[in-house]
Amino acid sequence: MMVKMSVFLRRIKNTEHHWKVLAVLAVAVILILPHSTNIGHLLILMANAYALIAFSAMLNRSSTKNSWVYHGIVLLVNSVAAYWVFRSIYGFVSAAGLTYVIVIAYITATTWGNFTGSKLSIFFEKKLGVKTRWKEKGEPHSKEEKRVKLALLVILGVLCVAILIVTRSNYIAAISVFGLSFLNTGIHTFVRRSRNVGNTLFHNVGLLCQGLNFFLLFRFLAAEDMSWIFFLPFAMGGILGGLFAQKFTMWAERKIKADPDSHLNPEEIKGRSRFPIDISLFPWKILSGLFVITAIIIFISESSGLVATIIGLATAQYIAFTVISRARPRMNRSYEAYASMASNGTWLAMFGKLNQQGWEAVLFMPYIIGVMIGGNLGIGIAKHIERRFQIPSD
Repeated sequence: MMVKMSVFLRRIKNTEHHWKVLAVLAVAVILILPHSTNIGHLLILMANAYALIAFSAMLNRSSTKNSWVYHGIVLLVNSVAAYWVFRSIYGFVSAAGLTYVIVIAYITATTWGNFTGSKLSIFFEKKLGVKTRWKEKGEPHSKEEKRVKLALLVILGVLCVAILIVTRSNYIAAISVFGLSFLNTGIHTFVRRSRNVGNTLFHNVGLLCQGLNFFLLFRFLAAEDMSWIFFLPFAMGGILGGLFAQKFTMWAERKIKADPDSHLNPEEIKGRSRFPIDISLFPWKILSGLFVITAIIIFISESSGLVATIIGLATAQYIAFTVISRARPRMNRSYEAYASMASNGTWLAMFGKLNQQGWEAVLFMPYIIGVMIGGNLGIGIAKHIERRFQIPSD
């Protein structure tokens, strides 16, 4: 018996760290399930959340790679899944609110989903020969990539015809959803790539546009009660927006010779820091201005507590979003596991809070400020972690 226990403990000790994190989360969910008022609904929410983040992890990685064809297929699957899951979460949170049971279950499902999506993406990337670094002009595509390209073009053609048929009773609203989804996914792709190459100007322009568009898109969909009429325009807009943004950012990165791993080379560090965290990795001029604006907004607001809460949640959300966005295409799954737990928990808290407040227009500016602060802080934090543990892009 003692020998078996010793072997069991040795196996646990030798297990990769991210598997230990996933196992602890799974045990936590098993323990809290009896405390749920509706276990069936909670399990459905977990399944939806698992699927959403699995596809999101694949999308995150594909958007930082050099193949628009692979990215297009992932965009297609993600856009189809995203609307279904967002609608499910919207209904669940609206009815049940945010409880500790829901939060723990959601974080567990999404962390497992993130791990699954990353593993699947790595598998397909190897099959297709897809890399992180941008392609040189005229670089040839593999045979597998050409086949995927043909399948993608056929599917997009079918989607266009289906959209015209399904939305014929409300073309104007459908075009609005298409446009907002196009911008939402396109900006997300732009921001993901700008985070990974560490270009401050690209990143901040993207953050500002991302916060604005996310708020407007889900405010519009919430007002329409996430109607199924807008499912296909949402999907099509997301696919085309992501493809356009990826092509544009690859072109821009090639022009500026962007390098996602320059901060890992000590010779590239402009100034040494006496602090445990190298403060030169943070864009302090931008952050200083944002902190001043934050203080002014909170001071002049009639609902200072609510405004401060929205700024705080948005800041936490985008610190976590930035770190997980950089962690997914890098060679350390434990780094990704911890980043995933933080990003998914903060997203649910932020979405839930805005939903409870009815996506009021007065919350728009506090949300944008939080997005900008969080995105800039997240870049510095992620770079410090990657330098400290020498985690390069894969």
